[in-house]
Amino acid sequence: MVKAPSASPEILLGIVGNLSLVHSDGEQVVSSELEARLYSIAALHAGMVPLHGRLFAQWMHFAFPLECPYPHVLQDSRSLSPASWNSRGSYISTEEQRQQFNEERAVIADEDINTLAVHWTDDEVMPLQEPYEAWSFRGAVARGAVQLMMLPLLLEIAAAVLAALRRSGYIYGQPAKELSCWTA
Repeated sequence: MVKAPSASPEILLGIVGNLSLVHSDGEQVVSSELEARLYSIAALHAGMVPLHGRLFAQWMHFAFPLECPYPHVLQDSRSLSPASWNSRGSYISTEEQRQQFNEERAVIADEDINTLAVHWTDDEVMPLQEPYEAWSFRGAVARGAVQLMMLPLLLEIAAAVLAALRRSGYIYGQPAKELSCWTA
């Protein structure tokens, strides 16, 4: 069991290997190509595989296709809104369009298709992590401007604290003598 948000490929392969699952045709679950994909995921993330990322979910789908769903990449989150569905025209296809669609996707024997190579994508999606492309130049400028505006405020607070400490005598001098009834 992994009690961390990421793990090395060796640990994950050991865990999956201990599951002793085989496909219905007797083939081992983790092929050499699937193992290489796990190592390529780790190479993208400094040698560790993030367990909550899309790439690991995709790897799990190819290792256990009946148990783990394929993690599709959502191109635009706005496409899920009801407004986007209403703004488009009709979603009814004609008989000719359906016939053309079926002809384009003629049945191909499964043995001739390497499903891992065909369906694998290197699009990583990490939860609660802003994609690098979303960091715009304007955003960086705005963050820098806010930080520059905060700098004088911090310096003013530090100067006020320093002045208060000087007045009390705790900085650059001796603390004020306390009056005591025991002194002459």
